[in-house]
Amino acid sequence: MVLVFDPVNQQTPEPTINVSIPESVVIGESFKLSITIIKNNLNSFAKAQLNLPSGFIPEPIETENAKFLFEEKTIKFIWDRMPSKPELIICMNINTENASEGIKGISGVFAYLDGSVKKEKYIQSSIIKIEEPSTASIPKGEVAPSHKIPESSDQQDQLEYRIQIAAASNRIDIKELANKHNIEKLLKEEIHNGLLKYTVGPYSTYNIARKQQSYYRITKGVKGAFIITYKKGKRIP
Repeated sequence: MVLVFDPVNQQTPEPTINVSIPESVVIGESFKLSITIIKNNLNSFAKAQLNLPSGFIPEPIETENAKFLFEEKTIKFIWDRMPSKPELIICMNINTENASEGIKGISGVFAYLDGSVKKEKYIQSSIIKIEEPSTASIPKGEVAPSHKIPESSDQQDQLEYRIQIAAASNRIDIKELANKHNIEKLLKEEIHNGLLKYTVGPYSTYNIARKQQSYYRITKGVKGAFIITYKKGKRIP
């Protein structure tokens, strides 16, 4: 008996697709979404498709040479022929400026050709919590200020920004506060409106401060972290 090897019908092991997102994000902040595709020996046509919640706006960072499309809450990455390497990592920023509060799911499907056979693999749903900006750690009677980015370079030269971590009527042990939130940067203590305020910084631009605010809220768990503006070293009310 003669065995005949047919390369056309030789099938590749099923690909693995993983989506990585943070557990939560504050409305108005951006977060990174990455898709890892372990494609093995697949080198033909393929399409990765994700369905986003309302208000999520993607901005591609790394497409792995795929064509990027976004319409009606659906992201598509399309390859006429996939790159030869066995693992692909697609990255994008997701803006939540127009998103609503709540638990959101991101799911999708990966379609591909295995030889001459069309196949689909569903991408397991990933969950993210969209939160309203919290004022839980802001002292009673004090409102988190809203700042605008300075319009002129002269104004920017005079301003700096810090992130307020906590406030209290009695002194807080700075070392204990830093350990509680795993803060590596030096905390500054100051008195303002009769309260002791604890901040980190300074940051030279408002955009940098916003990124740090998001970092402390999401990564460090300081839900009430907010931005304070200083002009020539003095805190602006």
